[in-house]
Amino acid sequence: MIRYKSSRQLSISEFKMPFEAKLDENNRWVILSKIVPWEEFARLYYKNFKSNRGAPTKDARLVLGVIIIKHIMKT
Repeated sequence: MIRYKSSRQLSISEFKMPFEAKLDENNRWVILSKIVPWEEFARLYYKNFKSNRGAPTKDARLVLGVIIIKHIMKT
């Protein structure tokens, strides 16, 4: 079963953290999140699943993000 969420993510300025902390726009993960074509990867990821059967899918952005981090961190 496909549970698709749009890749519309909060911008850095929209993201609120406790104590009014802010994300660093120069952070490597923040920079990477801006250049990855999330919608294209989501389309490719979801085409492998049936929309009406099976367990719900994980969000494509989560799955791809985990794989990217794994390879960058070499773990």
